Amino acid sequence: MRDSLFPGTMDVRTIAIGDFEDNSIYTGAFKDYDFSLFQKALLHTISADLAAATDLKLVDRQRITQIKDEIRLGQSDFADPQQAVRAGQLLGAHTFIFGQYMILSKDTVRIDARVVKTATGEVLLTKQVTGQFSGDPAKFLELEQELVTAIARGIDQVLAANEMESHVEEDAQSYFARKRTTINNRPDYVESKFLVAMALESEDSGDYQQAREAWKRVLEVDPANEVAPVRIQVLETILQS
Repeated sequence: MRDSLFPGTMDVRTIAIGDFEDNSIYTGAFKDYDFSLFQKALLHTISADLAAATDLKLVDRQRITQIKDEIRLGQSDFADPQQAVRAGQLLGAHTFIFGQYMILSKDTVRIDARVVKTATGEVLLTKQVTGQFSGDPAKFLELEQELVTAIARGIDQVLAANEMESHVEEDAQSYFARKRTTINNRPDYVESKFLVAMALESEDSGDYQQAREAWKRVLEVDPANEVAPVRIQVLETILQS
């Protein structure tokens, strides 16, 4: 077995976010963007919010992809908690988050999330949220907040089981309270999610120049985006090396 498959020390404050399986009924577009981009947009949104709101350690997406490839896990395999547990343990993550989503119509999405304690395989939280996908930033933020704070609640349960004081859900609520005050000044916030997904796709394919331009477009559309400036700087360093 290759060395990369052996887990390191299990850190109770390390979480891994696996795939959210696409079981959409509606397969049209949001504005000029293919709805297939929503998967990457969703994963990025959950990761970015948890990273910004808490001091949790998030497993890098490239590392998750590597483990998936090595143990031959497909997207649908994450629907099996035991497979999610296996991947989480190999990643050294104490908590594994995964789920599914369904685009029900051009303006409605349903997301189902699970929070699993990898040490035992226990599903600590299941949460279903349904919201409007009309392009209204405030409505999308409501959906985002409901999903992320529910996930944070499950993480709190994992940490509490390890006799650790935890305020992940409280921190998430405070984060969204601050974010809500700026959302009216971000009219293209929802569109920026799809642009982020396009930037990530370019990064994944190794087209770093296109990825840099895509992140610049994210910043043009949503100047308050906190991730874009960091990614632009990283990509410029890569391109100059």
